[in-house]
Amino acid sequence: MYKICFCDIIAVIHKIRLVKEVALVQDRYTIGKVSRLCNIPKETLRYYDKIGLFCPDYRDNETGYRYYSKESLKTLLILRRLRNLGFSIEALKNSLDVNSLDNLENLIEEKSLEYEKQIQILQARKVACDIAIKRFARAKKASSYVESHNIDPIEFPIKVEYIEENPVVFSRKIMKNYAHPDITLTRWIDIYEKCTENGLEMMGSILIIFHGKPFDQFLEKNSDVEFAMQVTKIEAGKLNKRVTRFWGGFEAVTSYYVGDYKNIRIKHQKMLTWINDNGLKVTGPIAEEFLISPLDVDDSSKHVTKIIIPVEKR
Repeated sequence: MYKICFCDIIAVIHKIRLVKEVALVQDRYTIGKVSRLCNIPKETLRYYDKIGLFCPDYRDNETGYRYYSKESLKTLLILRRLRNLGFSIEALKNSLDVNSLDNLENLIEEKSLEYEKQIQILQARKVACDIAIKRFARAKKASSYVESHNIDPIEFPIKVEYIEENPVVFSRKIMKNYAHPDITLTRWIDIYEKCTENGLEMMGSILIIFHGKPFDQFLEKNSDVEFAMQVTKIEAGKLNKRVTRFWGGFEAVTSYYVGDYKNIRIKHQKMLTWINDNGLKVTGPIAEEFLISPLDVDDSSKHVTKIIIPVEKR
């Protein structure tokens, strides 16, 4: 008759436990193998476990080893695919139901709409950048002409050209003492804020349109002044008609003025004389297009202004 030893009982229990543990892990993957199979760092898998996003099916209490089933790898691959589509961990943790196709479809549709909005914003910014690049190129061409011909900015050539019609965002009001530079800067800030409020990238040229008589803006008197900035037709279509209008669509005498704005009225006088000498007459408000302004660079010697005077034959 055998005597059952307590130690023998413990040994049997231990063997049974080992057999069970082997059975539990033999069809499962270690964290290292999961990492290699799914190309996901082990640190990421540990983090997913920590936050409860993707947890192991079995954890050895003695060794702390994590084991994953083949079935759970499907969930991990879904997570990886959605992460590659740009979903945040927080969004997946809060919203994902791996067993619901409707849930997955809704998540992806929402992400697609999000990307569509981002694309529209980026496209608008790309257009704004392109407009700015063209503006800078025109300004550099004018500056280079003055430097290469070694002329006074007042002597920049005058010509007649057609001004294309384009939509603009505008702000018009009667200004007291317009010639004061601080007042002018305040209005520039006004148009900047108007563009910001309407979600526009301020990369187009700023236009200042003088609705009074020529030279009123240079005198110490009230001036009817409009500040405007060119926008795309797409942008204009989204805005309130009270802040947008079309400007252009006429023949004009034009020229450039390079440098500090303080002497620009001499250029205005020279152009008005040229108009009279060439059998033309002014037919609309004089405008100044700031290709390079204080909102681009602070150095006034780099500023470039295009003067635009609508005309027709007398």
